[in-house]
Amino acid sequence: MAAIANASKRGRRTIYTYFKSKEDVYDAVIERELQKVIDDINKMLTETDKIIEQLHRYIEIRLNSIINFSKNFKALRTAFLREYSEVEKIRNILDVEEKKVLSNIIRVGQQSKIFVNSDVDSTVQTIIYLIRGAEFILIKENDNNLTKEHIANVQKTLLNGLIVRN
Repeated sequence: MAAIANASKRGRRTIYTYFKSKEDVYDAVIERELQKVIDDINKMLTETDKIIEQLHRYIEIRLNSIINFSKNFKALRTAFLREYSEVEKIRNILDVEEKKVLSNIIRVGQQSKIFVNSDVDSTVQTIIYLIRGAEFILIKENDNNLTKEHIANVQKTLLNGLIVRN
């Protein structure tokens, strides 16, 4: 807490006014960073109305942001690799937004006859599982060149499974 107080140019008492412990600070930092991910995703949605591009960029933003986040915050990387259940507890904010965004992308894609017609909720949950599995491996791998290649493969695999074939 002393290091946090020094870094923020505040006294420890001030820090304790807002946070009861360093774990509370940690949770607040994670919540703030997850909100940045949500903001980046929402910004991307306003930049393109092409459904395939939205899903493609969603996967890229989603995976890159969590990977970069874990590189910048070593404690989070450790939590991802050793205590994933702890990470799950604080992901609720991202999970809610993720389901909304993906549900909309899948519904619009189905209505536009771009994506195969399937159960939206089940499809969204499958995509979330795929992304979570990929993020875990990519964080563990910690290789920028392989990360780009793997993200491209996740995008390709997912889109190939969703796009309607003539």
